[in-house]
Amino acid sequence: MTREHWLVDPNAEAAEQYESLNNQYHLLLQVNAGAIGSRVVSGFEIPVRAIFDSKENLAALRRLMSVDA
Repeated sequence: MTREHWLVDPNAEAAEQYESLNNQYHLLLQVNAGAIGSRVVSGFEIPVRAIFDSKENLAALRRLMSVDA
């Protein structure tokens, strides 16, 4: 079972984050603004706008790539 799922609704420009606990998925977050971060991938966080806007997406990717590994 996957430990984390994100469901993205392009019509509503919103995202939902689910986490697996006891073999069931539980809603952790429902957002259409701000940022969403992974509980599984340490340090991964992205502005919600970056999911839907290509300029914001590129800026977020640049920020992610500039982080020291």
